[in-house]
Amino acid sequence: MRIFVPKDCHPEAARRSVSKALKEVIRRFPDGLPLLDPLKDMKISSEEYNTALDREKTLQERLASHSLSRTMTSDERESRVLSYSKKIEMLEGAKLLRQESLAAQNIVMRDELKKMKRVLRHLGYVDSNGVISTKGRTACEINTANELVVVELVFGGVFNDLSVEQCAALLSCLTFDEKIKDDNGDPTKGLKPILSAPFYKLQEAARTVAKAQLSCNIELDEDEFVDQFNPGLMEAVYAWCQGMKFVEVQKLTGTFEGTTIRTLRRLEELIRQLSTAAKAIGNHELQSKFDKGGEMIKRDIVFCSSLYL
Repeated sequence: MRIFVPKDCHPEAARRSVSKALKEVIRRFPDGLPLLDPLKDMKISSEEYNTALDREKTLQERLASHSLSRTMTSDERESRVLSYSKKIEMLEGAKLLRQESLAAQNIVMRDELKKMKRVLRHLGYVDSNGVISTKGRTACEINTANELVVVELVFGGVFNDLSVEQCAALLSCLTFDEKIKDDNGDPTKGLKPILSAPFYKLQEAARTVAKAQLSCNIELDEDEFVDQFNPGLMEAVYAWCQGMKFVEVQKLTGTFEGTTIRTLRRLEELIRQLSTAAKAIGNHELQSKFDKGGEMIKRDIVFCSSLYL
């Protein structure tokens, strides 16, 4: 649609002419001016435009055939679209929050890692340059029990003065995790002196490790950390290593048979790891002691592959 406007619209007659032309346009098109047709009026012959036009037509048909278009008013559809937009926005926000949470978690883990490295330096497992020491190589061989406490026992010379049976009994405190205490709260009550003395040394080693962690700002309850090592099966393991039958050994415990067997199996694995660690640091005397302890433990019904054989 085009109307001709005079070059000079200042004269009244010219303005009246333009007004008359506009009124005629409005009269002829009461519903508004028709849009220009891209193909007929604008002469657009691009292949890409034709493809886009076909896609638009297909999309319009799909929208028109959708149940929302047939059963809802335009206001209801608009409300649904707004709700969906809010949903998408909230999902994006949740994704960002998850990313921020993960980043914060990584920061916390890095802080914990730095603290753990300080503990290793404090206890002498690595030097100031991060190079692993002999204690560190020994700790690398242990994964059945708390490796820091075990290594402190080894390098503290605790096992050197103990018999094979005493070593096995002491190590059972690191593999037995059930809480069995006397009414007065003393776990060593009733233990023989040959067993209670090594256990006190274990507690000293555990307290050393706990204090090292506390000094490096690792959150830890010192008493709770020390109390996790339970001497409840020391007498039973000591008797087992001396060749006593399992039925008689079980009478020395307050646990179920399965718990005793599981503890002995874990203990045998820990002793094997300690033997490997002793060999790695060149302590053949200690290696021989642990090898002998493993032989004493690994026998009878405890290590049967099947109870039906």
